[in-house]
Amino acid sequence: MFYYKFNIGDYASHTRHLSLMEDLAYRRLLDTAYQTEKPLTKDIHALSRLIGMRDYQSEVADVLNEFFEQVEEGWIHGRVLKEIEESEGRSGKAKQAAKTRWECKRNAQAMQTQCSTDAPSMKNDAPSMKNDATHNTLPITHNTLPISRARGTRLSPDWVLTSEWGNWALQERPDWDAQDVRDCASRFRDHWVSVAGQKGVKADWSATWRNWVRRDDGKKKNRSQTLKQSEAERILGNSMEVQYVSSDD
Repeated sequence: MFYYKFNIGDYASHTRHLSLMEDLAYRRLLDTAYQTEKPLTKDIHALSRLIGMRDYQSEVADVLNEFFEQVEEGWIHGRVLKEIEESEGRSGKAKQAAKTRWECKRNAQAMQTQCSTDAPSMKNDAPSMKNDATHNTLPITHNTLPISRARGTRLSPDWVLTSEWGNWALQERPDWDAQDVRDCASRFRDHWVSVAGQKGVKADWSATWRNWVRRDDGKKKNRSQTLKQSEAERILGNSMEVQYVSSDD
């Protein structure tokens, strides 16, 4: 497709949390998907280079995992597939209508030599049909092969972190210990189990876990809360001590 509809409000409501580079990556990935009309390659390095963001492969991977779906052929986007299918449907109907009109015109010209009374009316109708066909401005699309979409799954409420995923997290986050990884896994499970609708369905949960670990700052938040709680307890303890001394006086 050489152009597609863009809903500003709908896009903004789903992408306000993205960083500047993630937003740029998402727009370029969408443009590429519409232009090529086929799944995006699974090779993150090659795909990042294709959209001119080879220095931001992490951002490209995060956007793919959040907004696209990975199938056997590569990365696909549900909205893009829908627009392409609708465009091809409209284009096919327009071609069939134009073909029918031209057949009517040829029949009218053939009948002109046989019936002088019927031919004039049919001849007059044919040009109007021709003119109507030229006003159907539809997106020009390429012929695409059918795409087999793999069904995603939701995270089970009984999900438990595997040793493989846990060891990877320790290597990825050297500032974490085993307890930090377990706390991160609990936040991961609670978040995705509570997400409703299609947003909670993922085709590759291992990729979702890796992106979650890279972004998670829960340890920092927990430490901040612990410090605040300790400070509050210290202040409260000092206050109770002062009151105790005053009562003795």
